[in-house]
Amino acid sequence: MLFVFERSGRHGFWMKDMNFPIDILWLRNSRVVYVAENVPPPSSGETPVTITPDKSANLVLELEAGQARALGLAVGSTLDYRW
Repeated sequence: MLFVFERSGRHGFWMKDMNFPIDILWLRNSRVVYVAENVPPPSSGETPVTITPDKSANLVLELEAGQARALGLAVGSTLDYRW
């Protein structure tokens, strides 16, 4: 899932109501600026943890856990996309 923000910022994400782990990538335009790999969902009754990047981003991409590594995506990688 791709989240598009009108303004760049340190947009925090959490795993509320998720049942499986994911990779979360923060991008500034087309460049990856922060990666959280294999983020687990909270255990039953546990409050979800918010993950906040250390860099500003205007896009956040959620992928199936392990896909960032499988695709060779890391901080500094560039993604090409079409709207």
